[in-house]
Amino acid sequence: MHCIRSYIVFTICKLSRYTSNPNIDHWKAITRVFGYLKRTINFRLFYNNFIAVLEGYIDSSWITSASDNKSTSG
Repeated sequence: MHCIRSYIVFTICKLSRYTSNPNIDHWKAITRVFGYLKRTINFRLFYNNFIAVLEGYIDSSWITSASDNKSTSG
């Protein structure tokens, strides 16, 4: 879901804010999402001839002072 259908993730995250007290508009939106997923259940993407390696990089530093300027990655 995160890799292929990121637009669904966005919608679900927005709708999940109202799970404790949903109104009729939220229920209509949830019904539309489920209807869309039901209609597109057989849509797939196939990736062939790719090396199965997961790589991740990060370069964030929460610099609190100029002397503490360090970077981490991996």
